[in-house]
Amino acid sequence: MQICRCADFCEMRGFHKNLTLDNHLHICTSAYLHIKISTMQIFPLGEGSYSVDASKKFVPFDPQTDNPKDRPASLFIHVNPFLVKTDTDLILLDTGLGYKDTRDELYLHQHIRNAGFDPEDVTLVLMSHLHYDHSGELKPGIKYELSGGHCPYHQVFWIEGDDKKCFFGGDELPEPEQLIRKFIAKYDYDGRKAMMLREEYGKKAAAEGWICLFYHAKLTTAGKVTYTNDHFGIIPA
Repeated sequence: MQICRCADFCEMRGFHKNLTLDNHLHICTSAYLHIKISTMQIFPLGEGSYSVDASKKFVPFDPQTDNPKDRPASLFIHVNPFLVKTDTDLILLDTGLGYKDTRDELYLHQHIRNAGFDPEDVTLVLMSHLHYDHSGELKPGIKYELSGGHCPYHQVFWIEGDDKKCFFGGDELPEPEQLIRKFIAKYDYDGRKAMMLREEYGKKAAAEGWICLFYHAKLTTAGKVTYTNDHFGIIPA
């Protein structure tokens, strides 16, 4: 590691001047910068500077060696997860890009250690949203979509293995009974949309053999969906 000399650039972008510069990526780690508020401590875990063009790829940008003019039609952004230490918890706010060093270790884990903690010490992870630059790339076999029925930014997930595919619908599909009985719920943000989503997910689950996970189920918490003669059924998994 060497001392970051791009003081003007870093200061302009909100970084501390005396930070470290990784040999492979421009990463102002803020390892030794933290803010203390009463008994709370706040540690920015800077993951560096990047350019992003229409390909949506995050390309490391080193202001000492790279020229912005060489990257036309690009946005230049910086990635800063945060670690917050309270009396009871060590909280991670967003998880960064998920990039690793040549030792196959996450930069995020390095920065947590630089702040004086182990990654295993983190007790809460709070995600603002699941865009790539805030959450890292989802692992192969995992996908999600914004559903927006139960609440405006509700999400649902699919996890696919070698021979199984499970679906977690959260409160879009919280109980088997909500498939079997078609209704508009008053507690949903958009009740009609939620009702239609339940039917859509149910039909796809039946056609593709998904295992549905029901968050609010009383008995059958996981099951396969059947759809025959316009009626749904559930087979416990």
